[in-house]
Amino acid sequence: MNIAICDDEENIRIYIRKLIQKQETFCKITEFSSGKELLEFQDETNAEEIDILFLDISMGDEDGMTVAKQLRSQMESKKEAVTTVRHTTNLHNRR
Repeated sequence: MNIAICDDEENIRIYIRKLIQKQETFCKITEFSSGKELLEFQDETNAEEIDILFLDISMGDEDGMTVAKQLRSQMESKKEAVTTVRHTTNLHNRR
């Protein structure tokens, strides 16, 4: 299983990666710090390889929904489910 995490906050990427690794040991996790990096990866490789994408909706100057729409147009053969999450907890203090 190929999982991608796209978030501009490193601590959030680390937190999500650790949660995934606790549950799923046989997966490849690729991390991106911006939507631009994710879209460049998609252009250079085959985004069809991504099975699950954790995409931040608000990344600095970027809009995650716009990135999702761009990816969706490139990944026509994939079935998709979109969910949004807004964290209200302070992950900066979690370990």
